[in-house]
Amino acid sequence: MENLAQHWQRLYLATLLLGLVVVCLGAWTRLADAGLGCPDWPGCYGQIGVPDSEAEALEAFPDAPLEPAKALLEMVHRYAAGLLGLGILGLFVLARLGDNARSKRIAAVLLILVVIQAGLGALTVTMRLFPPIVLAHLLLGFITIALLWSLRPAPHWNLRTGLFKTHLAFAWLFLVVQIVLGGWMSANYAALACPDFPTCQGEWWPAMELSEALNMPLLSDTSYLGGRMDGEGRTAIHMAHRINAILVLGVLLSFFLRLQRAPGAGIASMTGICLLGGQLLLGIILVLIGIPLLLAVFHNLIALLLVINLTHISMIVWRRPDVTYNPNSLAQNYR
Repeated sequence: MENLAQHWQRLYLATLLLGLVVVCLGAWTRLADAGLGCPDWPGCYGQIGVPDSEAEALEAFPDAPLEPAKALLEMVHRYAAGLLGLGILGLFVLARLGDNARSKRIAAVLLILVVIQAGLGALTVTMRLFPPIVLAHLLLGFITIALLWSLRPAPHWNLRTGLFKTHLAFAWLFLVVQIVLGGWMSANYAALACPDFPTCQGEWWPAMELSEALNMPLLSDTSYLGGRMDGEGRTAIHMAHRINAILVLGVLLSFFLRLQRAPGAGIASMTGICLLGGQLLLGIILVLIGIPLLLAVFHNLIALLLVINLTHISMIVWRRPDVTYNPNSLAQNYR
């Protein structure tokens, strides 16, 4: 059992780290417009790697000229996602060999999610970046990392009051809405709809069309690369993202300040405050300097770290009364 726990810890940490890398690679691929760098799936122009020449690629897909850098980025993302799937499969096998019922359940759910995620990855390509699929792919990636984190042991804080649980629920609600809005904005290429701050297009309330922003696009055989939504629809998405950011700031900041009262919760509280402040500042900078790729990827990463932080806190606040904590083993975290 001791060897099993050691194998679990090593594989778990490697899988968690790889998961963070995969989410960042996915954001990089999306933001670099490389989501269709390979027009087929799971291969690239019918090969297991990037074709050696453009002529070779055009022979397989005459209507999809090869862009080597984008194709390479797409394939690196796919192979990293494949390794993540193998890591989760390994966690599932080790969990089945152990006696931790909770770890078995979470590992089983993770295995199901990674299969669904692979299917969404295929649909992202075959449906030519259809925005709802792109958004679902992003959200499922965040959920996967949150579940991976929930396999960790968590210390006990005395925060099991109804008021604190309600505040945490609202923190989750506004954060999830913000991530959905951010994903929808990215999938519809609306990040540059407002090139100035704090105004948008030089106005406090620019012309926008909310019904267009919420309208589900129709399926077609042509690519959604670059987006199809009109300008007022994109402006509406961008403004909704900004307005909800103010609500997120208020709800999460008050939550993290309340969290500071709990003995031992100072690190989680300060981590949340720093992530929240950094995300707000980075969002403003991205607008002002035109969405540079590296900073945009980092913006995605901070959102994921906020999700991880709230997941960690939720494990404590919503812990069942019969839960015990073992600080020495990831595999034996719940009995």
